Amino acid sequence: EWALRNGIPAGTRDRLDRMEARLAGGEAMVAPIEFGIGGAVFEIAMHATAAGGFVLVQNDITERRNLEQSEREADLLLRKVLEACPANIVMSRVGDGEVIYRTPAATELLGTEKRTHGIFASREERADFITALLPDGRVDNMTVTGVRADGTRFPCVISARLIDYRGEDVMVSTTVDISREIQMRRTLAEQREQIFQAEKMSALGELLAGVAHELNNPLTSVVGHALMLRDEDIDPETLRR
Repeated sequence: EWALRNGIPAGTRDRLDRMEARLAGGEAMVAPIEFGIGGAVFEIAMHATAAGGFVLVQNDITERRNLEQSEREADLLLRKVLEACPANIVMSRVGDGEVIYRTPAATELLGTEKRTHGIFASREERADFITALLPDGRVDNMTVTGVRADGTRFPCVISARLIDYRGEDVMVSTTVDISREIQMRRTLAEQREQIFQAEKMSALGELLAGVAHELNNPLTSVVGHALMLRDEDIDPETLRR
């Protein structure tokens, strides 16, 4: 009668018949079924009674299903954005460090470690990082030594935020490789040292040139007088000197 009055679709009526048969066969409870009609979504649950019959409960779950659909669409959109994101983003549980999600860029840099322990070169650095994160739920540009996908170590800075995700403390972190920056700093330091040495040698050259000039002036006079003394009638010892 319910199906004839278009209260439920014909397919749902058949499923209800099967549920009723299973309850009559001795099962105490069967899994609920869902059906949609007129743009609404309903859930039907059936339970056996001690008297040999059953109780049927129908709930309107349209709002719940719409909310779940919106959450799925939001999750899908977020995943698409993260998949296209060039940043190294990793979501992991704080307690055991298990990685929940990582962007392709993070996979390329850090590999596919199941736990964030493998991202840090030492346990001490990870412990310091978590200790800094927990009080305020955030860390900005903390310098640590990371481990690349190929196992090599590299200097990096990590920033993170602590969020609640499905009732768990989850860390969302970004990792930036600063190897090139450090190499550039070293190169600049070496160049500055070279310039300093060049300036020092230049200053020393100017000093020596000044000293030579100051010495050459009186020496020129001495040499000139010595040359003139050769033409004088003097004793051999004086001439030798």
